[in-house]
Amino acid sequence: MSWGVELWDRYDSVVNQVSQSSRELDTWYGSFFKERSKIENEYARSLRKLIKTYMPKDKKKNNEDESTQTNGFRLILVELGYQAGQHELLADTYGKECSKGIDEQLKEVKKEMKKNRKEAETIGKNLSQSYKSLDNRKLKYQKAHT
Repeated sequence: MSWGVELWDRYDSVVNQVSQSSRELDTWYGSFFKERSKIENEYARSLRKLIKTYMPKDKKKNNEDESTQTNGFRLILVELGYQAGQHELLADTYGKECSKGIDEQLKEVKKEMKKNRKEAETIGKNLSQSYKSLDNRKLKYQKAHT
């Protein structure tokens, strides 16, 4: 037995649940990824600013002329620059790709919901016509046998 069999008479409940889930997807999760993207971007920008502030100004022409302490600190800052780049990539991914995926999912859900509503209306009309026809036949039968 599939899950749809138990829900044959609960169309309104299912529609409400799916609508609520799609609203959550749009407002809650979409906002989360946009906010996360903004935070990652700010963090990357702050790291770049920190690197610019603390990068040793007097770079020697060859690394042998500067002290090992300065050279080590410069390497730490270079690595920190790579980390800033990774956070920029995360911001881009969260801001564009995740938001785009959520938007596509929402569009698909809305399209399916619209199709299902039309189908439900048609089925509801057919059901009403069938009940009306059944009542008419029942009345004819009762008239014929009374």
